[in-house]
Amino acid sequence: MRRPNGVLIETNLATGNVREIDTCMCGHCNRHIPMWKHQSGTGYWCSHCGKTLCPSCAGNGDCDPLEAKIGRALARHRFYQNVKEL
Repeated sequence: MRRPNGVLIETNLATGNVREIDTCMCGHCNRHIPMWKHQSGTGYWCSHCGKTLCPSCAGNGDCDPLEAKIGRALARHRFYQNVKEL
């Protein structure tokens, strides 16, 4: 079992009941996923990077971690900054 990364606070407006649900983060898009989905065995894992995945990232079928996306965005930014200086 992985450690939770956050807490989802759910409030029932009709009854006023408040429920706190532990969440984990998707390693590819940083969405929060309720931990009970992973405890029940319906959670997704990336076999390449070993991170927890949300259903939409698991459906993509490829490993594209958030760190790689940020690295590509920074490389594009540096490229365009260099082009502007010319």
